[in-house]
Amino acid sequence: MSFPPRWRFQERTRGDAESAYERLRDSEALYRLLADNQTEIISLWSGDGGGRLYASPSAERAFGFTMAELMSLPQSANAHPDDLDIISETLSSLEPGGAVRSAEYRLMHRDGTPLWVEGAFRRLDDGEGTLLSSTRIITERRKLQEELVLALGEAQAAAKVKADFLANMTHELRTPLNAIVGFSGLLKESETLHAPATCARWS
Repeated sequence: MSFPPRWRFQERTRGDAESAYERLRDSEALYRLLADNQTEIISLWSGDGGGRLYASPSAERAFGFTMAELMSLPQSANAHPDDLDIISETLSSLEPGGAVRSAEYRLMHRDGTPLWVEGAFRRLDDGEGTLLSSTRIITERRKLQEELVLALGEAQAAAKVKADFLANMTHELRTPLNAIVGFSGLLKESETLHAPATCARWS
């Protein structure tokens, strides 16, 4: 049985639409899979300061807040008080569609533990100034850096003590050696000490 051209066109159009829908659904599933399982925290913030528009599920695991709590928290609400200026200066330097700006600062876990993070921020050129941020925990890296700085300081202090000790020992050794060398020179140059009578007296 053959269908009129109009029916064949409708069938083809319906088939194309269903295929496009399937591709879209697969793409959304893949995006959701990536967003749900990445370790970095991705957030979208309203450009007018109205609050968070999106937070990846990794934010719950990182900071201990529920998703509902995260979505209700204002910007910088869980920032360490001493690092508020760093965040403010970074955000104020952003231009729509401009370069990404990064900063290291501390955010507070729900249990009160400060966590060092590295945040990368970009103001989207969408006409609304939407803020996109990507944050990762770097507490262990900062701890390692601090330990390395401490170890370097201790090594430099030990090297200074060693240098001071060697300088003092060199001075202490030089003083008697100078006397011995000087006295040996006098003995060698003295005619009296080389005379037969003198030699007999000392023999």
